[in-house]
Amino acid sequence: MVEPHHYQILYEVLRDIYLMDNEEELAGYILIQISKALQTNGGTIFLAKGDHLHPMAATGIPLEELRKYEFKIGEGIAGAVAKTKAPLTVENAKTDPRFSDTVDVKTGFVTRNITAAPILYGQEVRGVIEFLNKIEGPFKPTDQEFITILGKVAGLALERIHLNVELAASEKLKQAVIESLAAGMIIVDRRLNLLIANSRAYEILGRTTAQLYPGASLAALQPDYPAIIDCVEKVLVSRAAIRRQEGLFNVNGAPKKIGYSCVPVGQKESAPFGAALLFQDITEYQ
Repeated sequence: MVEPHHYQILYEVLRDIYLMDNEEELAGYILIQISKALQTNGGTIFLAKGDHLHPMAATGIPLEELRKYEFKIGEGIAGAVAKTKAPLTVENAKTDPRFSDTVDVKTGFVTRNITAAPILYGQEVRGVIEFLNKIEGPFKPTDQEFITILGKVAGLALERIHLNVELAASEKLKQAVIESLAAGMIIVDRRLNLLIANSRAYEILGRTTAQLYPGASLAALQPDYPAIIDCVEKVLVSRAAIRRQEGLFNVNGAPKKIGYSCVPVGQKESAPFGAALLFQDITEYQ
């Protein structure tokens, strides 16, 4: 069973790591906090990349020095943990056939004992957390149990960071695509509140971001663009797309002919999440 003081450390780690959005910052924080708690002279957090383990944080040996060496899944103690997805404690590293002394020989570090656990997300190995040389006595079973729990916590935190990075990249791509459109594009929710508008939309409608901003009601355009707003409202009610329409509108005192169409956004079986409005300035084509 995990010892009482481990729960306090676990609470502090859980409290802090979910504010982090960088893998190396996360790995470094976890390693330092747990190394202090277990009172060890060294430790490493590895991330799995293909069939290798990549050091992301280290104590006892400088990280850049450690990154000079190759760590394969299935080789060494960390590699064995990654392969079996099971924690491992070694009381005497020198007599364990799974131990690789390559780093010790090259750096002068002397590994006596080891405890390591997989970093898991579900059943997927994301890496390994490993601690070396407990300062007072051997590693206890409770130490191994503790870092096994931390391995699962770290796996969840790393997945969250990974998803956030993917989401940010997806949002940037989506925005780039929207901004590249020659047409104006506006997406509203079912209450006519603005969710997205590209630069061309503001240009065609003669509005600024101060006048039309995310969360603002598109109903504010009703006096100047009644046919367009009616089109969007019909789509939200009927759940059916409206093909291209045309209308002549007064945009900041100048007549402008606008072609527009609207489609529902969301599942067909239920009420639409919102609607997407596409429109073009076709004044010069009159």
